[in-house]
Parts: sequence; C-alpha cells; structure tokens
Amino acid sequence: MKRLIIYLMVFISIILITGCDLGKSPTSLIQIPQLSKNKQFLTKAIKKAMPAGAVLVTPIKSSTKETIHMVDIDGDHVDEAIVFYRNEEFDREIYVSQFHNCSF
Repeated sequence: MKRLIIYLMVFISIILITGCDLGKSPTSLIQIPQLSKNKQFLTKAIKKAMPAGAVLVTPIKSSTKETIHMVDIDGDHVDEAIVFYRNEEFDREIYVSQFHNCSF
C-alpha cells in the first residue's frame, strides 16, 4: 500500500512539474495564422486594384503556398508583388498581375 501511494505521488508530481494540462484538447490550441500589418495592407491594396469578381489563387507547383509573391523581376533591387487570380465567372482562365513599389 505504501508503494502504491509513493508511485501515485511520483506520477502526480511528474504531471504537475511538466506542466501538462489534461483539460485542453488539441483542437482548442490551434489558431488561424495572422498576417503582419504590412501584408494585410498589401493584400487589401491588391484586392482593391483587381477587377470585380477576381479571386486570388495559389499556383499548384509553387514552392511557397502564398497568394502574393514578392520578387525582384527587373533587377532594380526593389521587390514587385506578383499575384495570380481568376475571375469567378471564367474559372478556366488564370491571370497574372505585377504591382510595383510594394514593400513589406
């Protein structure tokens, strides 16, 4: 009986010391990723400049899963924003737009 109490106390101590919280489920710990303020501003500006009915899309074989790609295309050491979008009415056509003077 004495051993059982010692084992139980050790087990409870380990749980308390490690900080384990048995009350939280894994799904309650998941949060939606938040964009930085600069990316939010850039996304809003790009969506405002796009035609009506346009939706940003991510290329299937892209190395990054982002809808806005910052790339220095013309070699002037200033990144341009490259976006891919489609029109909801014509979902088979994909358009590419380049925005200059964009920074994060």
